[in-house]
Amino acid sequence: MTGSKTTTFTETAKDLRDQAADYVETVKPHVSAALASAKDHVEEFVESTAKPALSEASVKAREVAGEAGHQAKTKGLPLVASGAAYAATKANEAKELAAQKADELTGAKQKRRRRRLRLFTLLGIGLVAAVAGVLARKAMGGGQGAWQAPATPPARPVMDDGPVAEAPTPQPEFTDPEKPHGDPLSDPLN
Repeated sequence: MTGSKTTTFTETAKDLRDQAADYVETVKPHVSAALASAKDHVEEFVESTAKPALSEASVKAREVAGEAGHQAKTKGLPLVASGAAYAATKANEAKELAAQKADELTGAKQKRRRRRLRLFTLLGIGLVAAVAGVLARKAMGGGQGAWQAPATPPARPVMDDGPVAEAPTPQPEFTDPEKPHGDPLSDPLN
């Protein structure tokens, strides 16, 4: 083994690391040039193609949404309200028919139930009407502006009646300390 050079693992690793560093230094300018070129192409694409397409799509989407909203307000809300009223009347008719049939079959026990059903039916119709009214008001744009208090309260009128007299200050009473006076439980000093 004379004359042959033996290399250790650390020497081989050092040589590979040096070769990799040299390779990185030679490739680095090419990579940065390619990165700059790609960045320029992406910026050009975004400015010339993507932004105009997005703005055009946004405008069209707003137009379509505006038309659909307007149609829903003008056509849909009256249909919903009339449908709710129709359903309420049909439900009331069905309830009355069912109550009649139940009365025929059972007799007097259903009278109390019928009164209760009428009450709940009227409450249900009122609830449906209230919901339809709220939906109609929101759709027509009402209720968007909430009531606000005035920014500054109105000024109070100032009345000048002349100088104000001061209240007299009470003078302490001098009592004889040897004389018992008052309630001893309410007097903190005794």
